[in-house]
Amino acid sequence: MESQNGNDGSKERLSSMRPSRHRWWQRFRRIGKFAFWLIVIYMIVQQVFGPYWTNAARASVLDQFQQQRKSRVIAMIHRQETISVFGVP
Repeated sequence: MESQNGNDGSKERLSSMRPSRHRWWQRFRRIGKFAFWLIVIYMIVQQVFGPYWTNAARASVLDQFQQQRKSRVIAMIHRQETISVFGVP
């Protein structure tokens, strides 16, 4: 009985040990996947919130100009902004 338990344990240990090159390759692959998805999420967020950030920046500049001049500023902005998917119009 004891010899069988010892043999089974040694087989389990040998099968659970992987060569070190497989470990670093798997870790590299996981980091690559994570970086890929992080970039994709960043690009999506940028596309969704881009117009909002542009409008907020314009409103901020106009507010600063109104405060400096102490008068009301009316701006007509005629600019066609292309909407693109992942930077491709």
